[in-house]
Amino acid sequence: MSSNIYFFYIFIFYLGTILGSFANVCIYRLPLEKGVITGRSFCPKCKRKILWLDNLPIVSYWFLGRKCRNCKKRISLQYFIVELISGLALLYFVAIFPSISDLLVIALIFYILLVVFFIDLKHFIIPDRLNFTLIGIGILKNFIPNLSLNLNQNIEETFIGGFL
Repeated sequence: MSSNIYFFYIFIFYLGTILGSFANVCIYRLPLEKGVITGRSFCPKCKRKILWLDNLPIVSYWFLGRKCRNCKKRISLQYFIVELISGLALLYFVAIFPSISDLLVIALIFYILLVVFFIDLKHFIIPDRLNFTLIGIGILKNFIPNLSLNLNQNIEETFIGGFL
């Protein structure tokens, strides 16, 4: 393999960890009904804003010794786990899905389910907005003609499943 392909896979992996970092924001903020798009990242313990260089997925976790730079309290292992799983998952999806549209749909579903899993694990809830988003993706997927994903091709079953 050429060095370009290695760079590509490293880039995809790190892009996945960035998406995992955003998933961690969603996991923390959605149960608290806080916005996930606006507002800087902060330490959940001391509430101080995190510097951009302390917010690099995976790297910062180990560089800071798994502790907040400000309060020195331990950062949850969940942040590392979610970022690592996310990086590996995106790498896997890129390797097995040749179609960009299939890749985007499956990656979106994966990241939503990852957020659902960790929120449910900690709070025993699944936010409705995540359920409704998955239902919407399932319904819309049936109207995208060039997808080769076979999640469910029967529109009536899709509506019944969404309703239930």
